[in-house]
Amino acid sequence: MNLKEILRDIPRLQAEGDAAIEISGLAYSSKQVQPGFLFAALRGERKDGHEFVGEALSRGARAILSERPKPPNMKAVWVQVGDAREALALAAASFYGHPSLRMKVIGITGTKGKTTLTYVLESILRQAGFQPAVIGTINYRWAGEVIPAERTTPEAPDLQRMMSEMLSLGMTHCLIEVSSHALDLKR
Repeated sequence: MNLKEILRDIPRLQAEGDAAIEISGLAYSSKQVQPGFLFAALRGERKDGHEFVGEALSRGARAILSERPKPPNMKAVWVQVGDAREALALAAASFYGHPSLRMKVIGITGTKGKTTLTYVLESILRQAGFQPAVIGTINYRWAGEVIPAERTTPEAPDLQRMMSEMLSLGMTHCLIEVSSHALDLKR
C-alpha cells in the first residue's frame, strides 16, 4: 500500500522524502521489520524505539514514523507526528482496510470479570448464529484456532491484522479484553 494512503487519517504530520513509496507492512519492533516496512519508533517503558532505527533500516525499513525530527543524513523517508502511538494505530487501521468498521467490535474493560464475560458473550453469540472471535488475556480465538495470548490487548498493528484475518474468515463479532494500560497506550 502507498505510504501516503496509510498516513491519510493522521493529524499533524510532516513527511520528509517520497510519500508515494509502497509499504508492505508495519512494525513497532525492529526485529519484526521486513523489507518495505514502515517502522514506528515508539518510546516504551524501558527502551526508546529510536535506539533501533538503524537496525530497522538494516532489515529493510523504507520509512520511519517518529515524534522526533528527521536526523541529518537520514536517507529513509521520515514521518514526524505529534503522537507516534496514535499515529501507529491510525496507520494500522488504514493499512488493514479498517476491519473494525466491517464487524461488530465489543471492548470489555474493568478490573475483574473481563475474561469471564468474553467467554459468556462468545457462547451467546455463537448460539445466536453469529461467528464471534475473541482477543483476550488467556488466548486469541477465532475460526477454530486458539493462539496463546502474549498480552491482554495487543499493539494496534497486531489488533488490526487479527481483525482483518477474522473478517476474511467470516467472523461477525470481535470481543476484546481492553486493559486500562492499552487504553493509555492508544492501542
